[in-house]
Amino acid sequence: MKRFFLPPGLFLIASATAQDFETAIDDQVATESEIVTESAPISAPVAAPSDGFPQGTGLSLPPGGEMLRGFKLGLTASAVFDSNVDSGLGGSKNESDLIFTVGPTFTYRAEGGLWSLGASGGLSYASYLDNSDLGGLGYNLGVNFGYSPSRLDLKGSFGTSLTAGNNRNYGGYSETVNYNTAFSASYKWSAKTSFDARFSYRWTDPGDVVSAVGNSFGGTQATTFDLSAMWQATPLIRVGPGVGWSWESGDNQVDRETVGPILRLQYQLARKISLDSTFGMDFVDYAGSGGGDDTAFSTRIGLNYQASQLWGMNLSVYQGTTADGATAGNYRETSSVNLDYHRRIRRANLALGIGYEANDQVSVTGGAVGNGVGDFLIFKASVGMPVFGQRARASTFFDWREEMEGGNGNDDGYQIGVSLSSGF
Repeated sequence: MKRFFLPPGLFLIASATAQDFETAIDDQVATESEIVTESAPISAPVAAPSDGFPQGTGLSLPPGGEMLRGFKLGLTASAVFDSNVDSGLGGSKNESDLIFTVGPTFTYRAEGGLWSLGASGGLSYASYLDNSDLGGLGYNLGVNFGYSPSRLDLKGSFGTSLTAGNNRNYGGYSETVNYNTAFSASYKWSAKTSFDARFSYRWTDPGDVVSAVGNSFGGTQATTFDLSAMWQATPLIRVGPGVGWSWESGDNQVDRETVGPILRLQYQLARKISLDSTFGMDFVDYAGSGGGDDTAFSTRIGLNYQASQLWGMNLSVYQGTTADGATAGNYRETSSVNLDYHRRIRRANLALGIGYEANDQVSVTGGAVGNGVGDFLIFKASVGMPVFGQRARASTFFDWREEMEGGNGNDDGYQIGVSLSSGF
């Protein structure tokens, strides 16, 4: 039984857009003349399930950290105190540690009359002071493109990453590899009518998890597609019905296929407000001799409100079902709400965020089973500013999580740290 209910809604792409892959590159610093100043509308945040890792420095920042034109290199170093690096494995007391990380980063951006191309990535080497067996080399890489001839608007992205750390989805230390790709197309049929199509694929492998319940975890994958007919109801609102399809599977799960109607709603007010939402009903079919049928609702809502050049807010709402790599044979239904606030204070940028995530496990027969993943209350904060005459950026951040119910281990804890980044 759900403990946390959101409005009915979609299947939307478990999308990996360019916004997903432009990682902490916003720490690279440039003069005002180097920063791209555009009149293009702001984008709504991508509503997606959590990857289970603490947010750390991954908070959304206000305008000023835009990707720069051309090729830019950077170097980032950080020191982080983690109060719980092992989720209380085996019933032991949560173990804390100090983590040092250093690595290079890069960004690339090019634009033509009808097209755009961007890339970002980096390497990071993490060293644990007390747990020398943890840590190692991580990476992230993302590429995105856009092409808009006449009536057609095409966008695509690809990303891959290796992220290491305490992962609440698995109740322990994980070195998780991700691959994501997404494509979207919009064709303008007439002044008020257009047809939109979206496709995405995601593959995740948790690797060798150090967990209290052993290393029985497996990789998962998901493919999604939807097609919708959109009507420009007003100069600011696009709305339209459509149909969505998804397929999910895992090393330890039978296939899960869904199809059903969707409703999309978008609102765009220049660089002030951007809303992108999808709602729908999924008719679910689990494969295999023991598989059953089910009906599910899912929702994705992303809202970006930029009140002024000084402050703004982001809201994301997600409800959906994904393959549970932590529990053989089961799927995970997640409901989450996240609210971020950012403000520029003189030369500094302040970011605050709060979120709640509720999880239920669903068997292949469609019924609810025991909850192997907890419900979490999350708070995050970050302050950053340029230093050394605009040649670098210093920031401090805090990430706190409280496990409200269930879970594979004791995943209460917090991270606090400082970082220094330089672009050249």
